[in-house]
Amino acid sequence: MASLTGHVSIIVLVLLFGGSEANPATPPHGQLDVNHKKPLQTFRPYNIAHRGSNGELPEETEAAYLRAIEEGADFIETDILASKDGQLVCFHDVTLDATTDVANRTEFADRKRTYEVQGENTTGWFVVDFTLKELKSLRVKQRLTFRDQQYNGKYQIITFEEYILIALYADRIVGIYPEIKNPVFINHHVKWSSGKKFEDKFVETLLKYGYKGEYMSEDWLKQPLFIQSFAPTSLIYISNMTKSPKVFLIDDITIPTQDTNQSYYEITSNAYLAFIRSYVIGIGPWKDTIVPPKDNYLGQPTDLVARAHALNLQVHPYTFRNENSYLHFNFHQDPYVEYEYWLNEIGVDGLFTDFTGSSALQIRNRRPRLHKKLIDPSRERRSRSGGACCSNFLIGSHHNEKGQGRESSMASFWHIFIIVLVFLFGGSKAHTQLDRNHKKPLQTFKPYNIAHRGSNGEFPEETAAAYMRAIEEGADFIETDVLASKDGHLICSHDVILDTTTDVANRTEFASRKRTYEVQGFNVTGWFVVDFTLKELKTLRLKQRFSFRDQQYNGMYEIITFEEYILIALYANRIVGIYPEIKNPIFINQHVKWPNGQKVEDKFVDTLLKYGYKGEYMSEDWLRQPLFIQSFAPTSLIYISNMTSSPKVLLIAEATFPTEDTNQSYSEITSNSYLAFIRNYVIGIGPSKDSIVPPKDNYLGQPTDLVARAHALNLQVHPYTFRNENSFLHFNFHQDPYVEYEYWLNEIGVDGLFTDFTDIANRTEFANRKRTYEVERVNITGFFVVDFTLEELKSLRVKQRYDFRDQQFNWRYQIITFDEYILIALYADRIVGIYPEIKNPVFINGHVKWSDGKKFEDKFVQTLLRYGYKGEYMSEDWLRQPLFIQCFAPTSLIYISKMTNSPKVFLIDDTTVYTQDTNQVHPYTFRNENKYLHFNFHQDPYAEYEFWLKEIGVDGLFTDFPGSLRNYQECRMPYPRKDSRGPLAGDGKHAQG
Repeated sequence: MASLTGHVSIIVLVLLFGGSEANPATPPHGQLDVNHKKPLQTFRPYNIAHRGSNGELPEETEAAYLRAIEEGADFIETDILASKDGQLVCFHDVTLDATTDVANRTEFADRKRTYEVQGENTTGWFVVDFTLKELKSLRVKQRLTFRDQQYNGKYQIITFEEYILIALYADRIVGIYPEIKNPVFINHHVKWSSGKKFEDKFVETLLKYGYKGEYMSEDWLKQPLFIQSFAPTSLIYISNMTKSPKVFLIDDITIPTQDTNQSYYEITSNAYLAFIRSYVIGIGPWKDTIVPPKDNYLGQPTDLVARAHALNLQVHPYTFRNENSYLHFNFHQDPYVEYEYWLNEIGVDGLFTDFTGSSALQIRNRRPRLHKKLIDPSRERRSRSGGACCSNFLIGSHHNEKGQGRESSMASFWHIFIIVLVFLFGGSKAHTQLDRNHKKPLQTFKPYNIAHRGSNGEFPEETAAAYMRAIEEGADFIETDVLASKDGHLICSHDVILDTTTDVANRTEFASRKRTYEVQGFNVTGWFVVDFTLKELKTLRLKQRFSFRDQQYNGMYEIITFEEYILIALYANRIVGIYPEIKNPIFINQHVKWPNGQKVEDKFVDTLLKYGYKGEYMSEDWLRQPLFIQSFAPTSLIYISNMTSSPKVLLIAEATFPTEDTNQSYSEITSNSYLAFIRNYVIGIGPSKDSIVPPKDNYLGQPTDLVARAHALNLQVHPYTFRNENSFLHFNFHQDPYVEYEYWLNEIGVDGLFTDFTDIANRTEFANRKRTYEVERVNITGFFVVDFTLEELKSLRVKQRYDFRDQQFNWRYQIITFDEYILIALYADRIVGIYPEIKNPVFINGHVKWSDGKKFEDKFVQTLLRYGYKGEYMSEDWLRQPLFIQCFAPTSLIYISKMTNSPKVFLIDDTTVYTQDTNQVHPYTFRNENKYLHFNFHQDPYAEYEFWLKEIGVDGLFTDFPGSLRNYQECRMPYPRKDSRGPLAGDGKHAQG
């Protein structure tokens, strides 16, 4: 979530100093710059946070709404009631019993009443019998007992205005979706001055904060709003006060409307839908009335959605919940399957969900629905601002500007904020507050992706950044090595000496700490972990172990403790396992002493138990907090077997190294007899990969039978270490790490693997897609776009084409669709043209088939037309949405000329000439690097631009460095424009646009 503290602070200040009913200052929404916020998506079904993210937090609280926004909700939904003194509040029930602590508040014991609500007598503590001040003294609790109860008593009821401000002060445009709740009851019990009704106060509040405008109007897109109600007379009544879109909610088939007493069948008839569409833009039925279930299986869908769509009414069904008790058997207890069904099969336009994060993922990963109205290009454009949220948690005082973006994408502020709070206010028991029941579970059906010392191919090893990056990239387990400081604190560090991966050698205050100790039979000299206190270790800064890896993060991160490492896993947004190693236990026990004769193994297990790690492999406890304990020392694993039943893995060094504690040879510990013995204590082995398939002269040899023998004893095999760099890849793999993963996972059949590059370990599913095709009469081998679905392409990450350019952004971004590319231009803060190429049309048409015999060129033009791109060069339409269509294939340009009159450019290979059918020339490609500049230009790209624009007189040019060209245009004498009508320049907006 983008800067949670900043978000909350703004809202608090607004409520204290202006915008509330008590202090009717100018509405603070006037301070918002909605023009430069990331816009609401309108091209796919809406993700509507039902009472906020109330699957995680108590409903209709500030926390639930902030969480929903963080998780990607398009709209946050609420129910509006009124207090005794006429203040509008966010609360679902007319009684306070189910979701507050009112029953335990003795001062309100005499407020219990019985009133008639929708024709039935209801007893309880009613909202209408409490003033706002009294309501604010109550504390909200989770409605459903099987959901997380840890937040009960922490949050108060919020007002309608506070709810609005949460949306307005989000770091992107977030819609609101308030319900006029029980208006008949409220108007009966609450009276306002001048004979006003509940509905009047409701609309006045919306107008006060700038909510107005029809659906998809410029005003609506700036502050999106749907008004909902089960009472049709309320929606009709307010239609004279506001044009904002309204949605008619429809209850179960057994419940009549609360104000008109009409049956379900009457209000869903064609006649009534045709009537109500004059006042509303959509309907919100209960999902079980659209597809009625029987015995918890889905029945045949009704025609309600189709009939609503035929009348141009949207359909937003309610309520989607992840718990098994709400999922029909058809969905196999998988909420993602349910979302898929409703979005793709039923084709709804939005949905109310208690679990915004789940629905956001599913909605984002589906193709856009096209029946909804898209953006209006004539409205004011807004830029797609990113909203960075960096944190210096577990980072040194240094901050590298280059690393900002990666840290931001790696872990949200909220993630960090929780961990900081844990350490400030008691981390020892904080793990009990985690809601692991509602996290995405660990996958156990394919080999484990084990992040070796974190994603240390990108970040310095065993840092918070490396672990968070690994989690972001999809690691199943994050692996670490556990050593101990001089004062007995367990820390994450691989080497017993600090020389290789810290700045200790440059720290003059520690110059006298250099020592020589015996480690595993060898004399080792350096700065040893065991000679430093935790406080001293925390002053050091880590660096990348390998000189050929990215060094930009050196000096930024500190050593983390074992407990900090555990919390990173526990507070991940899904279940992530840990894989800690008891490192060099003989050496540690020799140099570090704990009270009561405890050993490092005791402290290690104590820490795991403290944070709730327990249980055998695949037990319920293990699945909630997955753990493998590893060590090269078999006696340590045997020793702790009496303390914990958590699964253990015996690490096996290369064939030339004996065990550090028992001095047994490789051959002995990999013998059948020893494996049969050690399997009483461990669940698997972790050998060096080169001991499983011994190489010779950097070629793979014949695989040994170690994996087969281990599997015969029901032992898993997790080999180490997989690295992407060429120096670690055997020639058999042709310098392709994907091929290596494919070999080990499919040919050797291991059960998991330790990798320095967590992301690529998740990409091995595509290793068998390599093909050879003829492209432009040349055979080309590789992974072809046409062999991947969009979902698969979206799972890939893009890298820089040229190795002499900045590589820091590799693997951070995904492939975008043509639609997404267009939207980037449309939502820019000035008019920006697009210049798409119909690329390799012969090849594409040969490999991709569309329905109705359509061609690649047809789909291309249809997409442009859908987004409003049309009109001849320099026409009013073109100036609003500038476009050039380019192609090397003249037949494609001729073919589409019957579909669109947008300007087209014929690309010519190798040289630039005027053509018979166009009087413009746009040569390609201009690049700033020296190797692309002819000597005439003296390595000055500005001189090249000068030559082509003034001497040659081209009309435009393709450049990899648009900023340089822009600087040239601004700093040098403007070149004469051939066309007297003028370029796209000035203030970024053409007068006709």
